[in-house]
Amino acid sequence: MRENKIRNERKSEIMDYAMKLFAESGYENTTIEHIAEGLDMDVELCYKYFESK
Repeated sequence: MRENKIRNERKSEIMDYAMKLFAESGYENTTIEHIAEGLDMDVELCYKYFESK
């Protein structure tokens, strides 16, 4: 149960930050690398939560 909550929180964190970058730089100019870097996480971890941008 707790693992699901943590997973959902992390997924929301990634989504929120991605939306911020999309608003600032545009969808086409934002990469998964930008998102991961801004959250101080590995790109592979982002892909664990989302299959693509």
